[in-house]
Amino acid sequence: EKANKYGLPVALLFTSKPQTTSTVKYLSTEFRRRLLVVEIPPTTKNKPLLEQYGIHDDDNKQLPALFVIPPDGSEPISYQGDSFKQRKLQDFLSKHALKEPVYQPKQQQQQQKQQTAKEEEPSAKPVHTEL
Repeated sequence: EKANKYGLPVALLFTSKPQTTSTVKYLSTEFRRRLLVVEIPPTTKNKPLLEQYGIHDDDNKQLPALFVIPPDGSEPISYQGDSFKQRKLQDFLSKHALKEPVYQPKQQQQQQKQQTAKEEEPSAKPVHTEL
């Protein structure tokens, strides 16, 4: 819901550990307002979500896994890297994060753009200048 409201891509990180690691905290802070990082631990409650992304909890070789869902809702992009080191994850996520931070919901952004466009329109009256 938050991602839709602000037009953010979503990074789904399926972890193999029940606690949040410092790497996940760092990534969440690093990409704040440009990408929504969601950590999904391997619990019974999350089993349907794991299966939706083709991850079977009986096979721990599939965890951790990372998917990025673009803001337009198109097909999720899977991380295919050989390791889940902080630097590699940061490089991958930076390719999919927004370039500029978002501070307002999409609806307010559109209203502001329209307001700015109206203010920048030239007036209908011709300007008379004498030489």
